[in-house]
Amino acid sequence: MKENLSKRLSYILYALIGVSVLLTVLFYLEIVSVPLMLNWTYALLAITLVSAVVFPIIVLAQNPKKAKGALVSLIGLVIVFGVGYMMASDTVFTSYEAYGVDTSISKGVGTGLIATYVLMALSGGGIVFFGIVRIFKG
Repeated sequence: MKENLSKRLSYILYALIGVSVLLTVLFYLEIVSVPLMLNWTYALLAITLVSAVVFPIIVLAQNPKKAKGALVSLIGLVIVFGVGYMMASDTVFTSYEAYGVDTSISKGVGTGLIATYVLMALSGGGIVFFGIVRIFKG
C-alpha cells in the first residue's frame, strides 16, 4: 500500500510541477496575470501546509512508538520557547514606535531570537559532542 500511495503522490507532485512550469512560461509570455500567479502560489502553500500537518499525523498513527519521540521533541521546543519568552524583553525603542512596534511585538521578536539562539547552540553543541564521542568510540 505504501508503494501505491508513494507512486500516486509522485504523480501528483509531477502534475503540480508541470502546472507551475506552464504557468511560469505563460506568465513570462504575458499571457497569465499576476493575480493568477499569486493565487497559484497560495494554493501551493495551502497544499504544503496541509501536507506538513496531515502526513506526520498519519505516520504517527500508524506507528505509535514514534509518537513518544515526537512528543518529547515537542515538549522540548515548548520549553525552549517558554524560556525564550521569560528571558525576552518587551522594551520598545522610540525609533521603532513609528513602525507600529508595541510591547507584545517586541516580546515576540525577542522570544523568537532567543529560542533560535538556544536551538542553534544545542544543535552545534550536539554536533561537537557526538563528534567527540565518535572519535573515542571508533
